[in-house]
Amino acid sequence: MTDRTKVFISYSHKDEPWKDRLMSHLGVLEFQDLLHIWVDTRINAGENWRNSIEEVLNESKVAILLVTANFLTSAFILTEEVPRLLKKHAEAGMRIIPVIGKPCAWKVIPWLANIQVRPKEGRSISAGSDNQIDTDLMLITYEVALLINLIDNKTMGEQLASASLGYTNIQHQYIGSQSSGPQEYMAESFAAAAIDIACLEITNMAKLARNKSSAVRTEFVYKIIKLAISRGVPIYNSGSRIGCAQIYTYATKVVLDLLSRQPPSGPTSEARIIEVAKQTLEQLDVQSIPITPENADNRAWQIRHTFDSILNH
Repeated sequence: MTDRTKVFISYSHKDEPWKDRLMSHLGVLEFQDLLHIWVDTRINAGENWRNSIEEVLNESKVAILLVTANFLTSAFILTEEVPRLLKKHAEAGMRIIPVIGKPCAWKVIPWLANIQVRPKEGRSISAGSDNQIDTDLMLITYEVALLINLIDNKTMGEQLASASLGYTNIQHQYIGSQSSGPQEYMAESFAAAAIDIACLEITNMAKLARNKSSAVRTEFVYKIIKLAISRGVPIYNSGSRIGCAQIYTYATKVVLDLLSRQPPSGPTSEARIIEVAKQTLEQLDVQSIPITPENADNRAWQIRHTFDSILNH
C-alpha cells in the first residue's frame, strides 16, 4: 500500500449520520488511494482502543472535528482527543479543521473560537438544503486535498477559480434570484485554503530575503508582489473580493517590513526606488483599516494599482 496521508475524524457517536455523510465525500480521495480516513469504528475487535487512537493521532497530518452539542459535551473527546490534537497542532503543525455540523454554542469554547471553522463564520452544515450540504462537504474535501498537496500550488489558484465558478452555477438551481449572499459565502469558503497557502508562500519568500542585502531584498519585493497578484487574481475572479484583498493586504505588510530593513544609504537610484515604493505602500494604511465586505473590492483594486505602479517604476 502507498504511504497515504492519514486524516483523523473526531466526532460524537450520536452524530453518526453526519460523520457518514462527511466520509462519503472524503471517500472520493480515499478511493483513489490518496489518503486514509480514520475513525474509531475502524478499530478491530480485540485491539487496545486507547493505544490505537494514540498511534493514529501521531500519524495524522489533518484532523477534522465534527462539532455539535454532542461533540462539546463528550467527556472522552474533550479530555482525551482534543488535548492530543491541540498538542500536535502546536508541536508538529497538524492542521485542525473544525466543521460545525449542527447549531451549537461553539464560540464559548476558547480553543475552538480561536480556530478558523468551516463553513465560514460558523454557519452549521445542517442549516443548508441538501445541495448546500453537499457543496459544503465538497469544499472541505477540496481543502483537505490542497492541504496534503494533492493539488499543485502553481496551478491551484486557476483550478479553484474554475471549480468555484462551476459550483456557483449549481447554486443558481435552488437560490434563483435571491440575494447573492450564499454565492459569496461559497466563494469565500472555497478560497480560504488558497488564501492560507498564498500567505504561507509569501511568508516563506520573505524569510529568504530578510537577512540579504538591500539589492536582493528589493528583488524579492518584486517577486512577492508578482506572487500576490498571481494568487489574488484567480480568487478575485472566482467571486471572493475579500480573499483577494486579504492576500494583497498581507503582501503589502510583508513588503513594507522588507523595505524598512536597513535601506541603502546615499542618493542612489536603488534608494530612491525603495523610498518611493515604501511611501506609496504606507499611504494605503492597511494596518489601521480592516477589510470588510463593503470595502474589499476597493481595497483589492487600490493595492493592485499600487503594486502595478511599483512593478512599472
